[in-house]
Amino acid sequence: PEPEPEPEPEPEPEPEPEPDEVACAALRSLVFRSRERAGAPALSELLGEGAGGDDEDAMIEDEEEDDADDIGVQRSRALLAAQLGSSEAWRAHADVMALSSLASRFLPILFGHLDSDKAFAALNPGQNPNHQVAAVLTSPRVSNLSKAITAYASVAPMPLLEKLLKQIVQRLLQAAAVLGNGRPDPTVLTRAVILCELASALTPFVNTAGAELLFRVVAPLVRADAAPALQKRSYKLLATWLAHFGAELLVEAEGGDRLPQLLQLMTASILTISPSARTQRLKCLGMLVAHLDVQGNADHAAALPQLMSETVVCTKDSNGKARTAAYDFLGRLARGSGNVPGFVEQAVGGLAARTPQMKSATALCLARLIFDFGRAPEAP
Repeated sequence: PEPEPEPEPEPEPEPEPEPDEVACAALRSLVFRSRERAGAPALSELLGEGAGGDDEDAMIEDEEEDDADDIGVQRSRALLAAQLGSSEAWRAHADVMALSSLASRFLPILFGHLDSDKAFAALNPGQNPNHQVAAVLTSPRVSNLSKAITAYASVAPMPLLEKLLKQIVQRLLQAAAVLGNGRPDPTVLTRAVILCELASALTPFVNTAGAELLFRVVAPLVRADAAPALQKRSYKLLATWLAHFGAELLVEAEGGDRLPQLLQLMTASILTISPSARTQRLKCLGMLVAHLDVQGNADHAAALPQLMSETVVCTKDSNGKARTAAYDFLGRLARGSGNVPGFVEQAVGGLAARTPQMKSATALCLARLIFDFGRAPEAP
């Protein structure tokens, strides 16, 4: 007789979602629907839901590449979308006002859960610190809490966000001080990175006083070369600051001209930049160069060769995003110089470098400059 076929194994039941996941999803849905009924710009498509690929594969392939589901990108896009539209009348809607009145209860709870010990369960002591940070940031618990905070921040009152920002900044500075005293502790490093991401999320909502506070905080963080993961997020925070307050505060600020301070910060920190932070640093430089007056300011003109040298070196970076950002910044730097032929002449000096890598990078940059400007009517 033929043997009886083996019974097919019963499919394993899907794990039930954690209570935190259910609560965060419900809160986000409530905010989305309330904003929709009030006529506010939609946030659902900008939170990265269903986007990206396998986070583990991305980390293994290149630990320096930004993850497709990076929560900082999701938050900054969502919060930027919250500012779209010519009218803020939607904030007067009854549902939005009700959520806004309860923000003082919900947001501190969400922040507390995000900074709790349970959020760091994904830490693996034997893993690379950068991989540990990425594992925590992409864990379901942290991701869901971050998205819920993002959504609720879009309807929260400004005074509450300013209060939370001050608390985040204080704890961030404490964590940065601990990291600067020796070998980075993975838990402290991950907590600092999360706090830095949250500060970036709240940046679009703060007023001028909050922006001044952020500027004073980000200066020491971008020099934290002992913690590359924190330095990378610090440059992200600076890029968000420049995007929202650069035009307003770089020229005239209550505490003095911020442009020389920022230019000095960027030139002085060139020796402490970690490879993983180069992409964000180049983005910051690209926004900064729009405010430089190379023709009329000697300090700005003196910084040009140093910025050019850094850009040329970055075109040979192993990170594809850093190379793309370097070429983009090279074009902005040439336009900002006010004298493209003179800028090309300065770039030619790189061919006299001692190292083959610098000579090769200079040749690539000259080719890009000729491609971008060689066919213009005013081309040399």
